[in-house]
Amino acid sequence: MSFGFKYLNGSFSISPSGKIEQTTGSEKFKKDIYKMILTDSNGGKYGTQIRKLIGSKMKMNSLENNLKQMLKQAIYNYTLIQKTNQFLSDDETIDNASLDVWVDPDDKNQLDFKIEFILKSGVIIDDLPTQTIKIGQ
Repeated sequence: MSFGFKYLNGSFSISPSGKIEQTTGSEKFKKDIYKMILTDSNGGKYGTQIRKLIGSKMKMNSLENNLKQMLKQAIYNYTLIQKTNQFLSDDETIDNASLDVWVDPDDKNQLDFKIEFILKSGVIIDDLPTQTIKIGQ
């Protein structure tokens, strides 16, 4: 849903015709998902409010539940946005998602999460790295 440019060795990838290459399909989807998760929603329908969890005084199990709910809502909202975009391919459109959130066993001030997707094309996106949010000191 955004422009995803291809990079090669830290620079834009240039096609033989001299144009900047763009990512497509499931690779573009991965970039779009990261962008959505990292964007502060400010109460809107796109993004999350993960940054509000940082430094929170809530108990970790409450933070864990809040993060899980926040990510579920963000993914749901993202699917609604996808439905309004007629130009998305099946390799860019969510069919199903699974989400796991847990307190990091090595650092109790840290929450980890992993999201996996099945796209409408049947492609399974299960290679997104685990993400970590440092809550406290």
